Amino acid sequence: MGQTSPDPGGSASLYQYFLGLLGWMGLGQPRWAPWLFATLVVAGMLLSLAPILHAAAALTGYVKGWLDRRRAPRRVRRRALFADHIESQLRRLDEKEEWRDHRFARLEAEVETEGDQHRVAPRWLYRRRTRLRREKSLSRALQRSDERLIILQGEPGSGKSVALRNAARALASRAMNRPRLNSRIPLYVNLKELRPVEGRLDTETVRAFVLDQLNRANSRDVEQFLSDEFTPGMREGTWLFLFDSFDEIPEILTATELDETVGRYADVLYDFLHGMNVSPGVIASREFKGPRRFGWPRFTVQRLTERQKRELIRKADLESAAEAEVYAALAGADPMVTQLSGNPMLLGLLCEHVRTTGTFPDSSHTVFETFVHSRLERDRERVERRYGVAPGELRQVAEEIAFRLTAEAGMGLSPTRAEVTRLLGGLRIDGQPIGPARLARNLDALEYVKLAQSPEGTSSGDQRPFTFAHRRFQEYFATCVVIRSPDRVPPGTLLLDGRWRETAVAMLQTQGPEAVSLLTGEAGRILAHGVATAGTAIEAAATSTAAAEPPAFEWPPNSLHLLDLLGTGLAGRPEEIPDRVRATVTTLLRAAWASRRRHHQLWAVQATLLAEGPAAEAILEASFATKSVLLRGAAYRYAGRLPALSPRLRRHMRLALIDQAAQGRLLFDWPTVRAQLFRLNDPVPQLRAAHLLRWNPMVTGFLFTLIFVSGAIYQGSGARMTWATGWLAAVTIFGVFWAADMWLTILRARSETAVSWVTDAAVHTGVRLLATFVGIGIALEAPSGATRPAEGHWGWGLTFLVAWCYAVFWPATATATVAWGMHARLRLWPFLPLAFVPAAALAVVRLGWRRQLRAAAWLVVVVAVMPLSLNAQLWLTRHHPHVAAVMPWVPYTLTGVLCVLLVVNYVMCQRVDHRHLRSIPRHRVLDAAALAELTGQLRSDGGLRRLVDLIRRQHVGCTRDSMAVVDELILAAERRRVRVASLPFRRRLLDSLWWQRWERPSAGNISNKTLDELARLIAERADLATTAVGPSPTVTRQRDPGTEVPEPARPA
Repeated sequence: MGQTSPDPGGSASLYQYFLGLLGWMGLGQPRWAPWLFATLVVAGMLLSLAPILHAAAALTGYVKGWLDRRRAPRRVRRRALFADHIESQLRRLDEKEEWRDHRFARLEAEVETEGDQHRVAPRWLYRRRTRLRREKSLSRALQRSDERLIILQGEPGSGKSVALRNAARALASRAMNRPRLNSRIPLYVNLKELRPVEGRLDTETVRAFVLDQLNRANSRDVEQFLSDEFTPGMREGTWLFLFDSFDEIPEILTATELDETVGRYADVLYDFLHGMNVSPGVIASREFKGPRRFGWPRFTVQRLTERQKRELIRKADLESAAEAEVYAALAGADPMVTQLSGNPMLLGLLCEHVRTTGTFPDSSHTVFETFVHSRLERDRERVERRYGVAPGELRQVAEEIAFRLTAEAGMGLSPTRAEVTRLLGGLRIDGQPIGPARLARNLDALEYVKLAQSPEGTSSGDQRPFTFAHRRFQEYFATCVVIRSPDRVPPGTLLLDGRWRETAVAMLQTQGPEAVSLLTGEAGRILAHGVATAGTAIEAAATSTAAAEPPAFEWPPNSLHLLDLLGTGLAGRPEEIPDRVRATVTTLLRAAWASRRRHHQLWAVQATLLAEGPAAEAILEASFATKSVLLRGAAYRYAGRLPALSPRLRRHMRLALIDQAAQGRLLFDWPTVRAQLFRLNDPVPQLRAAHLLRWNPMVTGFLFTLIFVSGAIYQGSGARMTWATGWLAAVTIFGVFWAADMWLTILRARSETAVSWVTDAAVHTGVRLLATFVGIGIALEAPSGATRPAEGHWGWGLTFLVAWCYAVFWPATATATVAWGMHARLRLWPFLPLAFVPAAALAVVRLGWRRQLRAAAWLVVVVAVMPLSLNAQLWLTRHHPHVAAVMPWVPYTLTGVLCVLLVVNYVMCQRVDHRHLRSIPRHRVLDAAALAELTGQLRSDGGLRRLVDLIRRQHVGCTRDSMAVVDELILAAERRRVRVASLPFRRRLLDSLWWQRWERPSAGNISNKTLDELARLIAERADLATTAVGPSPTVTRQRDPGTEVPEPARPA
């Protein structure tokens, strides 16, 4: 690497430029210049490796595919043909259900997963962690996921099945167009027909069911391919199992012991996807009857964004006037419109209603009724001529089928026509019995008007399956029967029987005020009875203050089930919630929050929609004020259901963002924060504030660099190494303080020791001022002790002064902008100090005279101390250089000793906990005593978090009574938090910094992250089964008014 004349544009030319830069800095051409240049070149090459590795991976895939086609052409070709078979099956299924691209807006999937994404680096280089992120499409999320088993969930009508099939078609097309031996082919399997075979439910049952579903066309070629490739593909991980409609499995639909039935089917699917099977799987389900007690990562189909709403409305091909009316309604803040427009199915029905009637609906009930009526009346003449069936009779048959599918145990949603005939035995319409032939014509007519369909298969005649076009239609028709004949299913049964839960939700969402008041009145009576039965315990807990001992609290029987049902059903109709119900719910939620158990607080946040307005906002504000990511995430989700946010609640959200920025979460956990903010109805203001706080440290670093670069240029061509040294000193001082403050903020979160953002911003401003003074002092100090004159252009001097002012004061103005709710658009960032000065002056004027004097005194102290400290440093450097050289090593040594102690303690505790957890046999079931003993042995917070992860992922089991041990851990942490909060401020800081750090988790020294995991574990394992109030009523068959012979009753 000589210093000869370089070749133009070559590496020698770059080296000459590098030597010129060193000369400009006043360093000449030192001997270490070649080594530094080589180090920088190698670092640049390493930084550019990421895109090169991605390109190399893609090239390797193409080469491997070419080699596979050369080595095993027949097998590769058969796999491509099978992928084409899967894609064609899914396309026919979409066409059968009338879901086409012009009616489908791509849905985003909010993803919460552990060890979630594929990475180029080896797995051991990164730590497995739970992170919430937001993906633009489900197919992309599945391709990037590195999980073995995923739960896909979403609200009814959100498009889970459509999104799953759309992702499967995209993946199948990719496997078809780029065939390889290891290409992953999606296998879409609908579970709504899964039943035990001869009373047996195991992996062989699932395997046989999957093979039967994949070859519904009864193709010999497909059967031969599956016989040859299915088992090898499971071992090689080349399948992607997509299990749809888990909650529509017949036994789960009509289960009375819901947790036991769901657990049995979840266990058998888990066993099928593990063992010798290394292929990943996705299970789609509604949340209520989904496998919630398992700690599997979840993909949540999100509500439509504004862009997606407009895209779907545009594809609906409405008249311009009707489209303008829909857009005008969306611009309002009506809760009903918000609920309808965020759901793709309901928004499609809403557009259909506007197209049919020319008016905007006044309720969701009108939307469903108009759609059903138009389907029945649109082809009235053709239906009567072809099938001899009138619309009234057709609707009555549809309602009876829907009702009895729910009432009949084990029937499911896809019975055969023979089972439907048996189910409707004895049904009379207009006084005449409906025979098999007449019923068959009605079923054909329902399929003709697209309210029902026959799943694709080879069965014919009476063995042909029958199902509704969408489960929402089945639920709507069932609610019509319940409303018309309330004696068949009393309100208490609708609310408390798990089989009728979805019917009750559909009734709350789609029926008129009279039917809704019937259910809400009964729900209020049950909740009030539960509160009254609990005596004064709930009232005392609701009115308790911040005492040292958290008050005892237990949810009354059936209350969690009812709160979840009412919250789901009335999310878009808050005006239908009676005041009596709101008062009772408010009492419950206040008591739950006062208990200070995080899982109780989580359930309280989830029910805020049902509480009185001030109480709901108080709970949401307290959730944002906590340091809990779990509670904040839930608060964002349920604040997003509110049509409008109050100024006070918005302020608490902004303060929560400031706290997250202080903990470094906006930098290191940005995908999670971004996904939480997107849960709001209007996330743009909060996202702008979060972006401003996230870029604050990086902008500060840029301004620090600009100070010393402009100063070096302005001073001239003298020795610029002193400016580089000053920059390094200033950045080091501020960087070390910023890292230490972030660490202290995380530690203070364990004791909820709050520091005002004003104090924090003032301290940071003082540190920046000190860091720049020290750095500039080092830069201006010449070796001879005299200050060097300036030689550069005056513009660089002005840039130096402006950069110094911005570096000291701009970060504080950014924080104040967020705290005060000022505009945080990107184009306004350079002008934030101009808007901050009048706002700050007004804030100072509003302070009392005592606080004004105190602030002025602190300002005088800071202004006086900074120059004095700088002069003292310069004097010490001139007169006692040896002392000045030794003094910095004192804090360095103390800091190093403390860091060594912390690292040694951390490593020792981690090793001990790792040994304890490794000694647990796989799949061992821990009872309460064993779990208490194990948690007492753990020495670190991370060890307790790993134990929770093992339990949630089913590597270790635990009994139901062992959850009391987990609850006691949460209670111990809250007791310790209250005790520390009662200490003086200095004692609290010492507690956060020093000896309490060595306490074990069993003594209450648990971080907020681990408390969130403990609360999530209890929430997943909680028994939410209902208990009947009084004797369970019977569900009777429909009776025709024109006959005197009553239909015999039978149990539901």
